[in-house]
Amino acid sequence: MKDDCTISHKPPHVWYGNLVTMSWWDELWLSKGFAYSLKHKVTEDAILPGWQVTDLFLLEQMHSALAIDAELSSHPIVQTVNNTDEVTAIFDEISYKKMSSIIRMMENSIKPTIFEKENYLDLKKLMYQNSEAAYLSKILQECSLDNLNVTAITDTWTRQKGFPVVNVKKSGNKYILTQKRFLIDPNADFDSSESEYGYKWTIPITYITNKISTPILVWFDKDAKDLVIELDDPVDWIKFNAYEVGYYRVNYEQNEWNPLYNILRCQHETLSALDRAHLLEDVFSLAYAGQLDYGLVMNMMKYLKRERHPIPWCVASSKLMYIFSLLRDGGVFPKAFKRYAGDLVDGIYHEIGWGLKEVTDAKNKDYTDIRLQKTILEFALAVEHKDCSLAVKRIFIKYFFPTYDEDRIEHVPANPYIRDLFSYYGMHFIGDISAWESIFKIYKAENNRIEKLMLMRTLTAIKDTSILEQFIVTATDEKYVAVQDFLGCLIAMSENPVGTPLVWEWVRSNWEFLVDRYTLNDRHLTSLIPSITKTFATQTSLDEMECFFAKYPDVGAGAMHRAKALETVSNNIKWRARSRMKLGTWLLRYRVEK
Repeated sequence: MKDDCTISHKPPHVWYGNLVTMSWWDELWLSKGFAYSLKHKVTEDAILPGWQVTDLFLLEQMHSALAIDAELSSHPIVQTVNNTDEVTAIFDEISYKKMSSIIRMMENSIKPTIFEKENYLDLKKLMYQNSEAAYLSKILQECSLDNLNVTAITDTWTRQKGFPVVNVKKSGNKYILTQKRFLIDPNADFDSSESEYGYKWTIPITYITNKISTPILVWFDKDAKDLVIELDDPVDWIKFNAYEVGYYRVNYEQNEWNPLYNILRCQHETLSALDRAHLLEDVFSLAYAGQLDYGLVMNMMKYLKRERHPIPWCVASSKLMYIFSLLRDGGVFPKAFKRYAGDLVDGIYHEIGWGLKEVTDAKNKDYTDIRLQKTILEFALAVEHKDCSLAVKRIFIKYFFPTYDEDRIEHVPANPYIRDLFSYYGMHFIGDISAWESIFKIYKAENNRIEKLMLMRTLTAIKDTSILEQFIVTATDEKYVAVQDFLGCLIAMSENPVGTPLVWEWVRSNWEFLVDRYTLNDRHLTSLIPSITKTFATQTSLDEMECFFAKYPDVGAGAMHRAKALETVSNNIKWRARSRMKLGTWLLRYRVEK
């Protein structure tokens, strides 16, 4: 499906790029934003109907953009481009993923069908010509039925970095909403005057209640002190940012979080899967930023024992594993975390297991089952769930090392989308030099690129550091790993906990080799350091990064990536000082429910 989505975002470039070309690199975000906002729709409508591909927009686009945009090192969508370094630098997740999220938000804040029609008509008018940023505003303005100043609204999202958190307070039947810039570091110092909008946004506020299932839209103007929403009658609960269409976070007072927590605990399907995923995404992010207590978050996660939709599980597993990476430093907390996480996943693992019915025709299968199984298995393996770990060892051995009278194909689990999991974790849990060399032999003989990349990642999973060190050296030889795949190999190895320090040491010692091979303007090389260091959480690691950057001050197109890497590690250090002990203590007190 990933390949289908990649292909699907290319046709829009024929329209936003070839048929109508942006006038200068400053408008790159317009082309990329439209292409990325359409790729999930195209995939679902034309290639994989019934797979609910559009639901994945939150996971693959919006949540990634929100994570990056919550740091001081972010940048506005609209940027001035003067040289080739700056051209390369703007090919990032802000131009791609934030812009597509803003288009999605604005499209849904007006009328999607009208938006599509006006977009089509304007493309016809402008074909074989150049277009500028005003194009988007023009389309949105023509779609607006409320006489809104769409250009002024859109500018608050495209011409300043960041996004707001909307804080909700209740007074009787009134809900008082205020906004402020959301930052991962609660003590981050920034100057509001550096933005012409003072880091305030005109926000399309939507909400649903136990009495209102169709979202109500109200605009929160950037110049307003607050927004007061008064309901005619009392409600049991209210949820803002329905379906997580809006590019903002929402925080409630404790008394308003409790009803939402109770819905998840008792009747989670009262809310849509997207709304459930949104609650999980927000509570984790708010807690990481010190704006919410982890006790609420971890208790809320217990509802996952009843969750059977992949989107909430994808959000929860991703957030939980990031926390695990920050706790993984010895001591008792990692073990306590694995006990807690294992309890969450135990029931659904035994329900789904490895034997999902065979997938023979992808176009006619419900992708939610496939995605759910893969998400559950990956999470269970990552937290070393006992039964799942034992099963993956057996499958790995039977598939790669069958006895002389067995057919290897018979031991492939029915769902081919999970083959990379048993390959990777089988090597991780039981891999030794003999197993590694056998897989390496298969890898060298493999001609299918997708299979070869899967096997390459499998080779990076072994826990033996001496083998990993040797594999890095071997992988530098194009005979074994293609140049375009080598950086991906390093990143895959860094995702193996025992491989992270090895890769970091090798990159620091061989930076000149990497620059000679790829150049400082290579987008993949500039993103290498943030990928390797994203889970670093000690002052020693931060000092090493600063020394490395000082030794190699030439950044090419990588200035923003270096700033992001430093800020991420700094925030991880602050998180550990602020939250590690409290969360660890909560985990130690957690009792598995039988």
